[in-house]
Amino acid sequence: MLSQGRNRNVRFRLPGPDPAQDLVAKAFGRQTLLKDLLDRFRRTKAARTWAAACALRDGGIGTPRPVGYLDRWEGLRLRESYYLSEFQPGTASFRDELIRLLRDDPDCAKLMSLMQTVAEAVRRMHDAGSCTATWAIRISSCAGVVTRTGATCSSSI
Repeated sequence: MLSQGRNRNVRFRLPGPDPAQDLVAKAFGRQTLLKDLLDRFRRTKAARTWAAACALRDGGIGTPRPVGYLDRWEGLRLRESYYLSEFQPGTASFRDELIRLLRDDPDCAKLMSLMQTVAEAVRRMHDAGSCTATWAIRISSCAGVVTRTGATCSSSI
């Protein structure tokens, strides 16, 4: 389990021709009936995450390789929704890296390096036509905004 809460991220190996694939499944939490009805028209979070990851890769923005998504509907209700991507070792979300720096290594230069990395990544996403207003509010939930862990906080994007 990589993260747990309303949405869960689980890492697993998919057996197959060598080498086996190392994947991450994001399981989206249950929603209200109203959100289910809206998602019938605007697509589910899993489908939107898939489309965003594909757009980022098509725009030359590095992000974990999208593998697929699955939605299971029962009538008007979305019962299960999953997004699959390739696992990228040595990466962390912006949120996790920011928390780690503030808690364990509150060095201003490292914090500024992280912020510069994220600013450059957002600029590239915007230039690729992938940025939305929501990202200004919830940058850490952008598909694929990851930073290499370590002192330099250099971007893997």
